[in-house]
Amino acid sequence: DLRGSITNVTSKSNISVTVNGRAEQGFQFNPGTGQLSGSFKFSSGSTNVVISARNECGSDSKSVSVSVVEPCQAPVVEFSLTAVNAPDATHNLRGSITNVKNKSDISLTVNGRQDQGFQFVPGTGVLTGKYKFSPGTSTVVVSVRNECGSDSKSVSVSVVEPEPEEESVCGVRINPGNSAWQFCLQTPRGSYNRENLRDNNFSYSGSATSLYFMPIAGGGSAIVNGKAYSMKPGAYYLFTGKLSVKVSTKNPGSMGQWSVCIEADRPPTTGNGNNRPVSPCESE
Repeated sequence: DLRGSITNVTSKSNISVTVNGRAEQGFQFNPGTGQLSGSFKFSSGSTNVVISARNECGSDSKSVSVSVVEPCQAPVVEFSLTAVNAPDATHNLRGSITNVKNKSDISLTVNGRQDQGFQFVPGTGVLTGKYKFSPGTSTVVVSVRNECGSDSKSVSVSVVEPEPEEESVCGVRINPGNSAWQFCLQTPRGSYNRENLRDNNFSYSGSATSLYFMPIAGGGSAIVNGKAYSMKPGAYYLFTGKLSVKVSTKNPGSMGQWSVCIEADRPPTTGNGNNRPVSPCESE
Protein backbone atom coordinates (compact mmCIF):
# COMPACT_ATOMS: atom_id res chain seq x y z
CA ASP A 1 0.00 0.00 0.00
CA LEU A 2 1.12 3.53 -0.77
CA ARG A 3 0.46 6.30 1.78
CA GLY A 4 1.66 9.89 1.62
CA SER A 5 0.77 13.53 1.37
CA ILE A 6 1.32 16.30 -1.14
CA THR A 7 0.94 19.98 -0.30
CA ASN A 8 0.29 22.96 -2.54
CA VAL A 9 -1.26 20.83 -5.28
CA THR A 10 -4.96 21.04 -6.06
CA SER A 11 -5.37 18.47 -8.87
CA LYS A 12 -4.40 14.82 -9.47
CA SER A 13 -3.32 15.89 -12.95
CA ASN A 14 -0.35 17.67 -11.36
CA ILE A 15 0.91 14.41 -9.88
CA SER A 16 2.95 11.72 -11.69
CA VAL A 17 3.50 8.20 -10.28
CA THR A 18 5.83 5.78 -12.08
CA VAL A 19 6.59 2.16 -11.21
CA ASN A 20 9.92 1.07 -12.65
CA GLY A 21 9.68 3.93 -15.16
CA ARG A 22 6.14 3.24 -16.30
CA ALA A 23 3.36 5.73 -15.56
CA GLU A 24 0.74 4.49 -13.12
CA GLN A 25 -2.74 6.01 -12.77
CA GLY A 26 -4.10 3.65 -10.15
CA PHE A 27 -3.54 5.99 -7.20
CA GLN A 28 -5.92 8.29 -5.31
CA PHE A 29 -5.38 11.94 -4.36
CA ASN A 30 -7.61 14.04 -2.05
CA PRO A 31 -7.06 17.72 -2.84
CA GLY A 32 -8.85 18.77 0.36
CA THR A 33 -6.47 16.88 2.65
CA GLY A 34 -3.51 16.36 0.32
CA GLN A 35 -3.57 12.62 1.09
CA LEU A 36 -2.05 10.28 -1.50
CA SER A 37 -2.85 6.56 -1.49
CA GLY A 38 -2.79 3.47 -3.69
CA SER A 39 -2.41 -0.30 -3.78
CA PHE A 40 0.12 -2.10 -5.97
CA LYS A 41 1.05 -5.73 -6.65
CA PHE A 42 4.74 -5.88 -7.31
CA SER A 43 6.56 -8.84 -8.85
CA SER A 44 9.38 -10.57 -7.05
CA GLY A 45 12.58 -8.54 -6.94
CA SER A 46 13.27 -4.80 -6.56
CA THR A 47 10.66 -2.20 -7.58
CA ASN A 48 11.26 1.58 -7.81
CA VAL A 49 8.36 4.00 -7.29
CA VAL A 50 8.79 7.69 -8.18
CA ILE A 51 6.21 10.37 -7.22
CA SER A 52 6.48 13.80 -8.79
CA ALA A 53 4.30 16.87 -8.16
CA ARG A 54 4.29 20.36 -9.69
CA ASN A 55 2.45 23.66 -9.56
CA GLU A 56 3.03 27.09 -10.99
CA CYS A 57 5.74 27.72 -8.43
CA GLY A 58 7.89 24.62 -8.99
CA SER A 59 8.07 20.86 -8.57
CA ASP A 60 9.13 18.13 -6.17
CA SER A 61 9.91 14.41 -6.50
CA LYS A 62 10.54 11.48 -4.24
CA SER A 63 11.74 7.96 -5.05
CA VAL A 64 11.20 4.83 -2.98
CA SER A 65 12.53 1.32 -3.72
CA VAL A 66 11.02 -1.84 -2.26
CA SER A 67 11.95 -5.52 -2.55
CA VAL A 68 9.55 -8.45 -2.82
CA VAL A 69 10.89 -11.87 -1.88
CA GLU A 70 9.38 -14.76 -3.84
CA PRO A 71 7.52 -17.04 -1.41
CA CYS A 72 9.33 -20.31 -0.78
CA GLN A 73 7.46 -23.31 -2.21
CA ALA A 74 8.18 -26.90 -1.29
CA PRO A 75 8.43 -29.45 -4.13
CA VAL A 76 5.59 -31.78 -5.08
CA VAL A 77 5.95 -35.12 -6.90
CA GLU A 78 3.27 -37.20 -8.62
CA PHE A 79 3.83 -40.27 -10.81
CA SER A 80 2.31 -43.57 -11.92
CA LEU A 81 3.49 -46.86 -13.39
CA THR A 82 1.67 -48.28 -16.40
CA ALA A 83 2.08 -51.87 -17.57
CA VAL A 84 3.34 -52.24 -21.15
CA ASN A 85 4.02 -55.19 -23.43
CA ALA A 86 7.52 -54.52 -24.72
CA PRO A 87 10.70 -56.61 -25.03
CA ASP A 88 12.72 -54.12 -22.97
CA ALA A 89 10.14 -53.01 -20.39
CA THR A 90 7.25 -54.21 -18.26
CA HIS A 91 6.21 -50.73 -17.07
CA ASN A 92 6.45 -47.08 -18.10
CA LEU A 93 6.84 -44.35 -15.49
CA ARG A 94 5.30 -40.94 -16.07
CA GLY A 95 4.77 -38.08 -13.66
CA SER A 96 5.47 -34.48 -12.78
CA ILE A 97 7.61 -32.60 -10.28
CA THR A 98 7.08 -28.95 -9.36
CA ASN A 99 9.45 -26.46 -7.73
CA VAL A 100 12.57 -28.46 -8.60
CA LYS A 101 15.08 -27.26 -11.19
CA ASN A 102 17.75 -29.97 -11.24
CA LYS A 103 17.76 -33.74 -11.72
CA SER A 104 20.28 -33.88 -8.86
CA ASP A 105 17.48 -32.86 -6.49
CA ILE A 106 15.54 -36.04 -7.39
CA SER A 107 16.14 -39.46 -5.87
CA LEU A 108 14.55 -42.53 -7.49
CA THR A 109 14.89 -46.00 -6.02
CA VAL A 110 13.67 -49.39 -7.31
CA ASN A 111 13.27 -51.88 -4.47
CA GLY A 112 15.59 -49.75 -2.35
CA ARG A 113 18.34 -49.42 -4.97
CA GLN A 114 19.23 -46.07 -6.53
CA ASP A 115 18.34 -45.75 -10.21
CA GLN A 116 19.46 -42.97 -12.56
CA GLY A 117 17.76 -44.24 -15.69
CA PHE A 118 14.94 -41.69 -15.57
CA GLN A 119 14.47 -38.45 -17.48
CA PHE A 120 13.50 -35.07 -16.04
CA VAL A 121 12.72 -31.91 -18.03
CA PRO A 122 13.16 -28.86 -15.74
CA GLY A 123 11.23 -26.57 -18.08
CA THR A 124 8.05 -28.65 -17.92
CA GLY A 125 8.64 -30.69 -14.76
CA VAL A 126 7.85 -33.92 -16.68
CA LEU A 127 9.33 -37.11 -15.20
CA THR A 128 9.60 -40.26 -17.37
CA GLY A 129 11.28 -43.66 -17.38
CA LYS A 130 10.85 -47.29 -18.38
CA TYR A 131 11.60 -50.37 -16.32
CA LYS A 132 11.73 -54.12 -16.79
CA PHE A 133 10.68 -55.59 -13.46
CA SER A 134 11.26 -59.20 -12.44
CA PRO A 135 8.30 -61.40 -11.45
CA GLY A 136 6.96 -60.44 -8.01
CA THR A 137 6.33 -57.06 -6.39
CA SER A 138 8.49 -54.04 -7.22
CA THR A 139 8.36 -50.68 -5.42
CA VAL A 140 9.47 -47.39 -6.94
CA VAL A 141 10.05 -44.41 -4.62
CA VAL A 142 10.61 -40.90 -5.97
CA SER A 143 11.86 -38.29 -3.46
CA VAL A 144 12.46 -34.60 -4.20
CA ARG A 145 13.85 -31.68 -2.22
CA ASN A 146 14.63 -27.98 -2.45
CA GLU A 147 15.53 -25.25 0.03
CA CYS A 148 11.90 -25.04 1.16
CA GLY A 149 11.16 -28.69 1.89
CA SER A 150 10.77 -32.16 0.41
CA ASP A 151 8.18 -34.59 -0.91
CA SER A 152 8.11 -38.33 -1.65
CA LYS A 153 5.77 -40.83 -3.32
CA SER A 154 5.88 -44.61 -3.49
CA VAL A 155 4.18 -46.88 -6.05
CA SER A 156 4.22 -50.69 -6.05
CA VAL A 157 3.37 -52.99 -8.95
CA SER A 158 3.25 -56.75 -9.39
CA VAL A 159 4.58 -58.79 -12.28
CA VAL A 160 3.18 -62.30 -12.66
CA GLU A 161 5.63 -64.95 -13.80
CA PRO A 162 4.38 -66.34 -17.12
CA GLU A 163 3.10 -69.87 -17.03
CA PRO A 164 5.40 -72.28 -18.83
CA GLU A 165 4.01 -73.26 -22.16
CA GLU A 166 2.64 -76.76 -22.01
CA GLU A 167 3.94 -79.07 -24.66
CA SER A 168 1.01 -80.25 -26.72
CA VAL A 169 -0.06 -83.83 -26.17
CA CYS A 170 1.01 -86.01 -29.05
CA GLY A 171 -1.46 -88.48 -30.52
CA VAL A 172 -2.72 -91.33 -28.39
CA ARG A 173 -1.41 -93.78 -25.80
CA ILE A 174 -1.72 -97.39 -26.93
CA ASN A 175 -2.01 -100.95 -25.60
CA PRO A 176 0.97 -102.83 -27.12
CA GLY A 177 -0.90 -106.11 -26.59
CA ASN A 178 0.56 -109.55 -25.98
CA SER A 179 0.68 -110.87 -29.53
CA ALA A 180 3.01 -109.60 -32.23
CA TRP A 181 0.13 -108.59 -34.57
CA GLN A 182 -1.54 -106.29 -31.99
CA PHE A 183 0.86 -103.54 -32.92
CA CYS A 184 2.02 -103.30 -36.51
CA LEU A 185 3.95 -100.52 -38.26
CA GLN A 186 5.06 -100.85 -41.87
CA THR A 187 7.61 -98.33 -43.14
CA PRO A 188 10.15 -97.88 -45.94
CA ARG A 189 12.76 -99.12 -43.43
CA GLY A 190 10.88 -102.31 -42.68
CA SER A 191 8.08 -103.63 -40.45
CA TYR A 192 7.82 -103.35 -36.66
CA ASN A 193 5.47 -105.23 -34.33
CA ARG A 194 4.73 -105.90 -30.67
CA GLU A 195 8.12 -107.59 -30.22
CA ASN A 196 9.91 -104.29 -30.93
CA LEU A 197 7.93 -102.60 -28.13
CA ARG A 198 9.42 -104.95 -25.54
CA ASP A 199 12.40 -102.55 -25.65
CA ASN A 200 11.35 -99.29 -23.93
CA ASN A 201 14.14 -97.47 -25.77
CA PHE A 202 12.68 -98.30 -29.17
CA SER A 203 11.32 -95.38 -31.20
CA TYR A 204 10.41 -94.62 -34.75
CA SER A 205 9.84 -91.25 -36.43
CA GLY A 206 9.19 -90.98 -40.13
CA SER A 207 6.93 -92.03 -42.98
CA ALA A 208 4.88 -95.20 -43.03
CA THR A 209 2.44 -97.05 -45.26
CA SER A 210 0.31 -98.62 -42.51
CA LEU A 211 -0.16 -98.51 -38.76
CA TYR A 212 -2.27 -100.86 -36.60
CA PHE A 213 -2.91 -100.43 -32.86
CA MET A 214 -5.46 -100.18 -30.01
CA PRO A 215 -5.84 -96.96 -27.91
CA ILE A 216 -6.07 -97.32 -24.12
CA ALA A 217 -8.37 -95.48 -21.70
CA GLY A 218 -8.69 -91.81 -22.49
CA GLY A 219 -8.47 -92.31 -26.22
CA GLY A 220 -6.68 -89.65 -28.22
CA SER A 221 -6.59 -88.22 -31.70
CA ALA A 222 -4.74 -88.36 -34.98
CA ILE A 223 -4.45 -85.70 -37.66
CA VAL A 224 -6.37 -86.68 -40.78
CA ASN A 225 -6.26 -84.30 -43.74
CA GLY A 226 -5.13 -81.53 -41.39
CA LYS A 227 -7.97 -82.02 -38.87
CA ALA A 228 -8.19 -83.82 -35.53
CA TYR A 229 -9.62 -87.32 -35.74
CA SER A 230 -10.80 -88.74 -32.38
CA MET A 231 -10.19 -92.36 -31.41
CA LYS A 232 -11.83 -94.47 -28.73
CA PRO A 233 -10.20 -97.00 -26.42
CA GLY A 234 -10.89 -100.72 -26.91
CA ALA A 235 -11.13 -100.62 -30.70
CA TYR A 236 -8.44 -101.44 -33.25
CA TYR A 237 -7.47 -98.86 -35.87
CA LEU A 238 -5.75 -99.42 -39.19
CA PHE A 239 -4.26 -96.39 -40.91
CA THR A 240 -3.03 -96.77 -44.48
CA GLY A 241 -1.85 -94.44 -47.21
CA LYS A 242 0.68 -91.66 -46.79
CA LEU A 243 1.46 -91.59 -43.07
CA SER A 244 3.79 -89.66 -40.79
CA VAL A 245 4.30 -91.58 -37.56
CA LYS A 246 6.12 -91.13 -34.25
CA VAL A 247 6.26 -94.10 -31.90
CA SER A 248 7.92 -93.70 -28.50
CA THR A 249 7.49 -93.82 -24.72
CA LYS A 250 8.78 -90.23 -24.64
CA ASN A 251 6.20 -88.47 -26.80
CA PRO A 252 4.59 -85.42 -25.12
CA GLY A 253 1.72 -86.59 -22.91
CA SER A 254 2.73 -90.26 -23.05
CA MET A 255 3.63 -90.35 -19.33
CA GLY A 256 6.17 -93.10 -20.01
CA GLN A 257 3.72 -95.33 -21.85
CA TRP A 258 3.80 -96.24 -25.52
CA SER A 259 2.10 -93.67 -27.71
CA VAL A 260 1.81 -92.91 -31.39
CA CYS A 261 1.50 -89.58 -33.19
CA ILE A 262 -0.16 -89.95 -36.58
CA GLU A 263 -0.70 -87.69 -39.57
CA ALA A 264 -2.66 -89.35 -42.34
CA ASP A 265 -4.22 -88.47 -45.66
CA ARG A 266 -7.28 -90.67 -45.14
CA PRO A 267 -9.44 -91.90 -42.21
CA PRO A 268 -8.60 -95.29 -40.71
CA THR A 269 -10.73 -98.41 -40.65
CA THR A 270 -11.75 -99.41 -37.15
CA GLY A 271 -13.66 -102.03 -35.15
CA ASN A 272 -13.35 -104.56 -32.36
CA GLY A 273 -14.08 -108.21 -31.78
CA ASN A 274 -15.09 -109.98 -34.97
CA ASN A 275 -15.41 -106.64 -36.71
CA ARG A 276 -11.84 -105.47 -36.17
CA PRO A 277 -9.69 -104.76 -39.22
CA VAL A 278 -7.03 -107.32 -39.98
CA SER A 279 -3.53 -106.41 -38.78
CA PRO A 280 -0.96 -106.34 -41.62
CA CYS A 281 1.39 -108.24 -39.26
CA GLU A 282 -1.00 -111.20 -39.02
CA SER A 283 0.01 -112.38 -42.49
CA GLU A 284 3.74 -112.04 -41.84
